[in-house]
Amino acid sequence: MALGAKSADLVTSVFRETLTSIAAGTIAGLVLAMIVARSFSSVLYSVAPGDPVILAGSVMLLFGAGALAACIPAWRAARTDPMIALRHD
Repeated sequence: MALGAKSADLVTSVFRETLTSIAAGTIAGLVLAMIVARSFSSVLYSVAPGDPVILAGSVMLLFGAGALAACIPAWRAARTDPMIALRHD
């Protein structure tokens, strides 16, 4: 903001960085879930190890929680005084 960025640009930047990390973690988690699901198939009751509805629901739930968690740093970054931020760097 000290260099001319608007609050909306700052919030967008923070969300973009956070959602990129969440997407990478989601992809890695899906790959690991598909690998590990076969070994847990005896524990799963009336659910197939690779059930797309369950996987999609969990991905959406965790992605939503991550996006909601990104609101706090984005809100703080938008409200930070530019002069205070420059003094700390």
